[in-house]
Parts: sequence; structure tokens; C-alpha cells
Amino acid sequence: MRLLIKNCRWIITQDEKRTILRDKSIVVEDGLIREIVDKPYGSFDHVLNAEDKAAMPGLINTHTHLSMTLLRGYADDMKLKEWLETRIWPLEKRLTGEICHAGALLGCLEMVKTGTTCFLDMYFHTDQVAAAASKAGLRGFVSHALIDVLLGEPGRETRRLIQESYNRVKALNNPRIGVAVSPHSPYSCSEETLLTAKQMAVENNLILHTHLAETRGEQARFEVEKGVREVEYLDRIGFLCPNLVAAHAVWLTVNELKKMGEKG
Repeated sequence: MRLLIKNCRWIITQDEKRTILRDKSIVVEDGLIREIVDKPYGSFDHVLNAEDKAAMPGLINTHTHLSMTLLRGYADDMKLKEWLETRIWPLEKRLTGEICHAGALLGCLEMVKTGTTCFLDMYFHTDQVAAAASKAGLRGFVSHALIDVLLGEPGRETRRLIQESYNRVKALNNPRIGVAVSPHSPYSCSEETLLTAKQMAVENNLILHTHLAETRGEQARFEVEKGVREVEYLDRIGFLCPNLVAAHAVWLTVNELKKMGEKG
């Protein structure tokens, strides 16, 4: 399929100088940008007129829970720990694939309308989230949120859920949708769950995704329970690695940021 995006007032490139091209047209063939030209030639299956518009790379959202768009505003006056343990996790045990698919479709619509074209999602019913993203034409990575209180036998269940998610998403045969591995957080996962997830991510060259240092209270409670802060704990058990994408990470020290940088 050939697509022409014609008469772009500006094209924001991603070369080393972040060059901005003016009054050009973009030729796309089978999903790949083939050329940027002054005057397009040949026939096209679709033509978009970008007159007085800018063409730019899509935004990338590196942490989403797309299906949770349906829960927006639910118990939003509570602190994170209480919110998760008394409202969100009990509710999420009852979620169906149909519900997750509907929420993910809404999340995808919001991303499309605001210029986000790629995402990294952590939730449940990953095949349904992936199907929603496929319908929307987005690129993304989906993963099953691994939380010990929701797992029967953390070690075996971790492997099963990761493999099951991988198989179901790959069965969609959509090269734009990949799979990640997502232990929820250091405080909600045992060492066994964290290291099993890390091992499977590294062995299969997958993104390893987790929440980290989301609130000050989280850091304080973790230090009381473990005797060290989250980053030091993850480093000690061998969890930090180049595959890791840490969500939030807003309550880190300079030394912790350096440590994570050293690990890739």
C-alpha cells in the first residue's frame, strides 16, 4: 500500500540536528517511510493533505494501564497503598477480558487523539489489550502485571503467565505489538517473582517493566521492612539490568540514579 502525506508545512525530523523541513511531501510504502520529496509522483492508495500542518514522530508513552481508563476517578482521594490494597486490587480480581478490551479501546482512542503512537502497558488480559491496540493501528508492548497477592504459587505462576501472555499476543500475528515482562513493584513482588521475571525477560530479549519509587511513603515503608531502599535492594538481588524500564522513579537520590545508569 502506498500512502502520500502531501504539502507538509513542516516535517520535524530525528536526525542529529533535529532538522525541520518545510513544504515537503512524505511517501509511505507498506508502513515504511520511503522518501521525502518536493513533488510526489506515481499513484497512491491513500492521500492525506497536510497543508498548514506539521508532521512529526509520534509520542511514546512508556507506562500505561490502558484498561484503567474505565476506573478514572474511582477512589481518587486515597493514598496509593490504601487505594491499591482496599479498592483497586480487589476490583481487578473481577475484571473480565471484555471489560479490559473496552477500557483499552478507550485508552487507545485517547492516545490517537493526542499524538501518542507507541506505548508500554502493564495490566491484565494482555491479549485483549493487544487486540484493542491492533484495531487502533498503534504500536505497543503489553504485559501481565505480576503481583504476589494475586498469584497462587509465585514462581510457577510467574512463568506460566509470562509464557501465556507471549503466546496469546504472538497469535495475533501483528508485528507492531510486542510483549514485555512486568513484575508490579519491589513492594508487591517477592524476590522469587522479581528474579524469575528478570530471567525470562533477559533470556527472551524482552522489556522488563516495573513501578519504582512512586511515592515518598512507599520508599519509607520499604526501607523499614527491608532495611534498605528499593534501588539498593534490587541491585543486591541482581534485578537491575539494561532491559529495565522503571515507571515513575520520582523519589530517587542522585546516587540511585547513577547506580541505575551503571546497570544499563
